[in-house]
Amino acid sequence: MKNRELFQRDPATARLMNNGQARVADGDMTPEESATLREELSNFVCEGQYAKGIQRILESFLGNLGGNNQPAAWVSGFYGSGKSHLLKMLGHLWANTKFPEDGVTARSLVPALPKEIEAALKELDIKGRRAGGLHAALGALPSGAAQSVRLTILGILLRSKGLPDRYAQARFCLYLKNNGFYEKVKAAVEAGGKDFSRELANLYVSPVLREALLAADPGLGSAAEVRELLKREFTQPEDISTEEFLRVIREFLAPGEQLPLTILVLDEVQIYVRNSIDRTRQIVEVAEALGKQMNARFLVVGAGQNALSAEVPEFSWMRARFTLPVELSDTDVETVTRRVLLSKKPERLDDVQAVLARHAGEISRQLAGTRIGPRNGDQETMVLDYPLLPCRYWFWEEVFRGVDPTGASGMLRTQLRIIHEALHDLADKPVGTVVPADFIFEQLQAGMLQQGVLLHELDERIRTLNDGTPEGILAARLCGLIFLIRKLPRVGGADCGVRATPEMLADLLVSDLASDGPRLRREVPAALARLMEGGTLLRDGEE
Repeated sequence: MKNRELFQRDPATARLMNNGQARVADGDMTPEESATLREELSNFVCEGQYAKGIQRILESFLGNLGGNNQPAAWVSGFYGSGKSHLLKMLGHLWANTKFPEDGVTARSLVPALPKEIEAALKELDIKGRRAGGLHAALGALPSGAAQSVRLTILGILLRSKGLPDRYAQARFCLYLKNNGFYEKVKAAVEAGGKDFSRELANLYVSPVLREALLAADPGLGSAAEVRELLKREFTQPEDISTEEFLRVIREFLAPGEQLPLTILVLDEVQIYVRNSIDRTRQIVEVAEALGKQMNARFLVVGAGQNALSAEVPEFSWMRARFTLPVELSDTDVETVTRRVLLSKKPERLDDVQAVLARHAGEISRQLAGTRIGPRNGDQETMVLDYPLLPCRYWFWEEVFRGVDPTGASGMLRTQLRIIHEALHDLADKPVGTVVPADFIFEQLQAGMLQQGVLLHELDERIRTLNDGTPEGILAARLCGLIFLIRKLPRVGGADCGVRATPEMLADLLVSDLASDGPRLRREVPAALARLMEGGTLLRDGEE
C-alpha cells in the first residue's frame, strides 16, 4: 500500500491553492481568486481559538446592536498563526458571500460550523434584514503608505462596493450614480474600446471619458469646460476630516438611509502603525467614530502579532478602543495542519496504527534522551501526524526558532507548505516511509540565504557535495542537517539536547522505518569520516 492511499486528499495531486497564505482583500475576484476562496472555505477548520474568536466577535456585535457604542476587536498571534485566514473567513461568513458561477454560499462550504456560531449568524441575518442588509469590507493596511489613515481605510470600504479606492475617482463615480449617468457613461467608454477602470485612473486627461460624460449631460458645456470641471470638483486631497470620512461612507453604503450591518476587517494594523503615534491616534479615532457614530452598526476588527499590552508604546492608545481580544496559539496551527493536510481515511487508520506498532522499536530509539525525544503522549497523536513522526515535528519547531528567532519562519503558511511538499514527495512511497528531518533544510534554504542565516559560500559548498551518487547525496544531507543542528540554542532551558553526533544524525535521516535505521547507522560514521578528511567538517567533542 502506498502513502497516498491513506489520505482524504491525494497528496500526489492535491494543491495548496494559496500556498498556505491567506490574503485579506476585497472587491471583484478573478476566477483564480474565487477558486482559492472556495478552497479556503471548504477546508476551514472552525475549532479552537478560531471558533471561540468568531463566536466572541459575533456575539459582542449582536449584544451591542441598538446601543450607542460598538466595541472593536483585536486578533493577535505569532507571525503566520492564521490571523489573516481567520479574518478572511470571518468576513465572508458575515456577508455569506455568494459565488456567481453556481450560487453556492460561503457558509454552505464550511464543513462544520459550531452550533453557537450558526445561531449567531442566523441572528445576524435576521437583524440584517431589518436594517440595510449585511456588508463586509476586508483589506490589509499597507506598510510604509504615505496616504492618510482615513483615505487608506476609506479606500478599503470603497473597493468593497466596487468603487475605485482613490477618493477623487470614487467621488466622480458617486456623482455619476446619483445623477443616473453611471451605466450610460460606462457603456459609452467601453463601446469606444476602452477599459472603464483605466480611464477613471486618467480622470482629468481621458478624452473618451469626457466625451461620454458630455453625451450623458450636454449641459456641462464644451470638452475643455468639462476637463476644468473635473479638475476643480474631483481633486485628490492629502487628507479628509473624520466628518467627511463618515459622510462619504453613508453616501455609498446607505443610499436608502438604511445603513447595513457592516464589518470592516483591517489586517496588518500593527505593522501599519509601528513607531508612529500619530498614525496610531488616527486609527483609534477612525475606529471610535465608526463604533459610536454609525448607530452601532459598524464593527471594526484589527489584527497584529502582539496582544494589546502596555509594553508596546503605541498600543496604550488602542487598548481603550479595541476591547475585544482574540489570541491565536500554536495549538490552532497543529489543528489546521492535521485537519487540512494530514487527515486520513477512517478505514485506513488501523493500517497506519499497525505499521507504527510494527516499527515501534525504531521510532522509540530516535533522539532518546533529548527533550524532544519519545514521550508518553506520542501514541495519541502519532497516527494523526503520520508520516511526520513526533520527534521530527518538535525538531522542526526548534529549527524554526533557531534559524529565525523573530518568528517569521515558524508560521502556519510555512508549516502548511513544507508538510504539503513532504506529503507530495512521499505519496508514492510504501506505507512506513516517513518524512526525514533534513527535508526542512531544502525547504528553508532560500529564506535562510535571503536573511543571511546561511552564507552563500556555505550553501554552495553543501550543494556541490551532491554529485548524484548515493555517497554524495548522503554527504549533502548530513551537512545540511548539521548546519541546522548547530543553529539550535544551547543555553539554559532552551537547549533541546539534540547534537550532531553520528547516532542522532542517523536517527533524523531515517525515512523507511523498515530498513533505513541499520543501514544509516553503518553508513553515517563512514560518511562523516570522509567529510572530515576532506576538510568539510571539523570534530567538536562528540559532534
